[in-house]
Amino acid sequence: MKICIVCTRFNLKRLGGVERVILNLSKKIISKGHDVTIICKQEWDECLYEKHAGIKIKRVKCVKSPGLKTSTAFFSLRKKILNEKADIYNPHDWSSGFLFLFGKMNKLKYILTSHGFLADYESPPLLAKMVEKFVFSKTKAEIVCVQRFSKNTNYLNDYNMEYIPNGVHTNLFSIDKSSKDGEYVLFVASIDERKNIARVCKAFSENGLPIRIVGDGPLRKMLSQKYKKDRNIKFLGRREGLGLIKLFQKCKFFVLPSTAEGFGLVWIEAQSCGKPIVASNVGVGPELIIDKDFGRLINNTSSQTDISRNIISLNKQIDQDGTKSEKIRKNIINNYSWDSISDKYLNKFEVLLSK
Repeated sequence: MKICIVCTRFNLKRLGGVERVILNLSKKIISKGHDVTIICKQEWDECLYEKHAGIKIKRVKCVKSPGLKTSTAFFSLRKKILNEKADIYNPHDWSSGFLFLFGKMNKLKYILTSHGFLADYESPPLLAKMVEKFVFSKTKAEIVCVQRFSKNTNYLNDYNMEYIPNGVHTNLFSIDKSSKDGEYVLFVASIDERKNIARVCKAFSENGLPIRIVGDGPLRKMLSQKYKKDRNIKFLGRREGLGLIKLFQKCKFFVLPSTAEGFGLVWIEAQSCGKPIVASNVGVGPELIIDKDFGRLINNTSSQTDISRNIISLNKQIDQDGTKSEKIRKNIINNYSWDSISDKYLNKFEVLLSK
């Protein structure tokens, strides 16, 4: 089967959550004997064509200015997609799905994957929110959604979406049996308001627990200056690959109380390493906190008290009872391994191809 995945951007040096999902899904599909091409915009200095791990990556030029990237690449993307002549197309997110609503593109066999809903975000752009709803209501394709829960919408029912979560490489994100419960707590995300990093820093400044903060973003400089004399708070910058996995494996627990998430990939990466998490009531968070051994769920992400109290509660439980690492990891293996997730996609592709 020849599969074409369409996304907004795909820079191997700057992979965000959606791009990491696409990369891992593509690798697993290729390992099962299929062909994958990714088509996207050239947003930075990437090559217009490259090959990585058997994946063909094709990019089109655009004006590299916010607000103009998508519009200036619209027709080039459509032409590139039509020329690909794939068996199945899989646009990721509403902005890519918009390309398939008109003309010849609407006749292609495709499945749209949604990675989150703008309605869940604080003050989303009104135009983008309107276009998102337009795409979901007008697309003829089946829509796969990576999140079952939305705090502000009922899109799964409104647009008859099917839930298929994102996955994790459980053989890479695994339990390090040579190390005991770690001495530090871990945060991995973009350093911005949506990830609630300011409240996280304040909580750890007050409770005296050590935290390692991985990532970069608009708030990093300000917060690193504010807490530069606090020996418990360390900003490590971006980390990738085995170095990042080791940080997961050696931490005591993981914390990310985001105000909004499409899915929350780092939550399942932490739990795949057998670590409990402090998550929020968005994205996949509610599904991962099955009981207190799996971590704590923050219901009010704007409450400093709620965040601090749950961090202290989980830390106290681990000190008293230890970590139920195997129990936590088993749930991830059973429900979020890329092997099973890729099979669900391939089954949908084959059914669509047979019609």
